[in-house]
Amino acid sequence: MEKSVIFWALVVTAFVLLLSIFSLGNAMKVYIKSDTFKQKVNKIKENNTLKTLLLLLAFVATSTGTFAQDAAPAVEEASFYTSTKIYILLAIDLALVAFLVYYRTFFNKLIHIDKKEEDEAPVQEFVKERASKLTQILTDTVPVEEEESILMDHEYDGIQELDNNLPPWWIYGFYLSIIAGVLYLLNYHVFKISPLQEEAYQTEVKEAKIAVDLYLKEQALNVDENSVTVLTDDVDISKGRMLFNQYCIACHKEGGGGDVGPNLTDDYWIHGGTINDVFKTIKYGAQNGMKSWKDELNPVQMQQVASYIKSLRGTNPPNAKEPQGDLYVEEGTAEAETTEEAAVEVADTLNVE
Repeated sequence: MEKSVIFWALVVTAFVLLLSIFSLGNAMKVYIKSDTFKQKVNKIKENNTLKTLLLLLAFVATSTGTFAQDAAPAVEEASFYTSTKIYILLAIDLALVAFLVYYRTFFNKLIHIDKKEEDEAPVQEFVKERASKLTQILTDTVPVEEEESILMDHEYDGIQELDNNLPPWWIYGFYLSIIAGVLYLLNYHVFKISPLQEEAYQTEVKEAKIAVDLYLKEQALNVDENSVTVLTDDVDISKGRMLFNQYCIACHKEGGGGDVGPNLTDDYWIHGGTINDVFKTIKYGAQNGMKSWKDELNPVQMQQVASYIKSLRGTNPPNAKEPQGDLYVEEGTAEAETTEEAAVEVADTLNVE
């Protein structure tokens, strides 16, 4: 059975029990204020039993509303179908049942508060007889005065054994276990309604893999200008080109040669040429007219566009715009090493002079 079904069944049960307790409490209050109850109280002498009942009445009458208020929030706060909260609701329901039974018993005592002990004797005898019959049905025991009829013949060291029957509850439990075994066989092996352990395990593994993939996808969306890296996969570059052609060619032309916006294929950049700088410019825009695209593109899409732009370096499209901004040389390239060597030579020349 689904946890959600159990959860809401327990919630409904709790509210029904609370409603019953509230209704019984109101009925008790009305009865206490009635002339019938007052007459019964006046007929009997003050004794410890009456005092105890009235004290309990005062306690119950004042605690009913509080109890209902304390129990209700625990039900309302349960918003997820977890096993822990189901167990909590079950405990609340059991407590409410116990309180309702106690409440009903107490109310019954108030109704019969003027009864004498001799009037209650037949009732107690009836209850005792019924309890004895119930015990006999459950245990099938022989009365002590009739034990000689089931006394076995053998004796050892003065100890004799009674040939009692197995308790009916044990026999019926054994029969139920056989029926449960047959139902298990039909369910799992004949009709295959429920999956076996291995199949259930494989299903749970697939569900866990889906959850992991979803988590990784959500984590991928957390990329920002500080954690972004260049994507080199053909699929990502292709998606970046599609997004670039959809949103960027109006200012940068197809291929990134530049029009209103700067040329994106050379080594000169207005706002920095690292992947972090390009991502940041796409995300937040710039003061020279470049708009922010964070509302149209998610972080992964911006990373794909930035990676595509980085792949345009050196493509030299026709009619490309003149370089703008500062020279940026990619770290780890031959140009970077040449530039570093030239800078060292210039520094040495200045030192010699």
